[in-house]
Amino acid sequence: MTSRGTPRRPETGRTGTCAFLAMMLLIAPGPVMLYQGEERGLRQPSLPKSAITDPYDLLYWPDMPGRDGARVPIPLGRRRRAGLYDRRPMAADGLGVSVTVQDAGADSNLAFYRRAAAFRRDRLGDLTLQDWSQDGEAIRLLYPGVEVVLNFGQAPVGARPEPDFCSAEIEGASLPARTGAVWLD
Repeated sequence: MTSRGTPRRPETGRTGTCAFLAMMLLIAPGPVMLYQGEERGLRQPSLPKSAITDPYDLLYWPDMPGRDGARVPIPLGRRRRAGLYDRRPMAADGLGVSVTVQDAGADSNLAFYRRAAAFRRDRLGDLTLQDWSQDGEAIRLLYPGVEVVLNFGQAPVGARPEPDFCSAEIEGASLPARTGAVWLD
């Protein structure tokens, strides 16, 4: 969803959109690459000019977030240095989404990414797309023995009940807005 040269998505904590985008990434065929702490919902830090070292960032200061913010270390613990060394500036607001903090929460971004990655590894295997269709803002993907529905819209869409994996709670045969679900045959 991001790359090393672009700002981090501004989402902290587990939200429906974050889980939806994570699921979309992790159920797609091919390799998965995670950048910049997105599995934790780590925000793009706002750095003072004195902390900027990238010539490109200095040239365009303060008009764009730049690349130095994306290079801030990912916090591992709760302490100020978050278990890391002093070579790069550490964003103070990142400590709330550190590995230590998110390991304690079953509903954290990190916990969802881990469940989704385990589901992909253990249940999906190698995916080869057989067919796909679009109905309004929902996309249905068919793989051998697997059906995926991704609802990009703002309104619920009809779907099979009881998915094997989903990015949000599903009640009955309705897939909420910004939700993805997987059914195994």
